[in-house]
Amino acid sequence: MPDISQYLSYINIISSAEALNSYIRFHSTDSLKIPWWVKKDLLHIGSKITGSEYANAVNMRIKCNSLISQVLEKIDVLLTPTLISPPHTFTSDSLHGDLNNKLLGTTFSQFVIPYNYSGSPSLCTPSGFTKDGLPLSIQFVGKHLSEPLLCQIGNAYEKLTRFTSVHPIL
Repeated sequence: MPDISQYLSYINIISSAEALNSYIRFHSTDSLKIPWWVKKDLLHIGSKITGSEYANAVNMRIKCNSLISQVLEKIDVLLTPTLISPPHTFTSDSLHGDLNNKLLGTTFSQFVIPYNYSGSPSLCTPSGFTKDGLPLSIQFVGKHLSEPLLCQIGNAYEKLTRFTSVHPIL
């Protein structure tokens, strides 16, 4: 897989702008009681994104998608971790973090973002636990319209490993 890290931060620009656009399209500005962080951060940030910033982010997504397509056309399925590390603890204050940080979540989610960008189908499934009992997962990624293959692979993997029937002690 080529290095696509330079493209990951653009997902926050695209997500914020598109969240604002969807919100305005379907709701009046005060018709819904939405979580404070959505209104205060995500929608507020989306309102500050200029048309040229959004257009640049979309162009970066197109470049990233081209690199991903080149890889996926040569293989049937790509197997990746879902996240770069086990789940981490958080507090209610740090749950959503500083959404003004354009890199927020892009390192931790670096194996998920590219396929969200490209619309490539992916299937995540449990893959075990850390020594501390925290869940781990893997992700199968396929070409466009390969959902049936991904479901077959995921089903076979889950039957073989039985990780879906094991639950952490809470």
